[in-house]
Amino acid sequence: MSAPYQPHSETSKAAAESVKDHLPRQQHLVLCIFKAHPDTAFTDNELVDFVANNDLPISRNGVRARRIELLRRKLIVACGKRAGESGRLAIQYRVA
Repeated sequence: MSAPYQPHSETSKAAAESVKDHLPRQQHLVLCIFKAHPDTAFTDNELVDFVANNDLPISRNGVRARRIELLRRKLIVACGKRAGESGRLAIQYRVA
């Protein structure tokens, strides 16, 4: 499996290439967070905070990217919206 990248950007392509060996592990890690908290709906910021607070080996951008991939694979679902830290609406996600 390869990471998504912007075809017109060499740096984006290089970044995708650099993480390709870690993708399955990182996807599994993010999916495990959702599975371990089946009654919790996470916004992206909450998911990133959870990873940071638990010293998990994945970057902030990596968390969001893996969440997008899991959503595309229908392993997690969008389940509502609520105000985030900024006061703007943020989409919530939970395990499918």
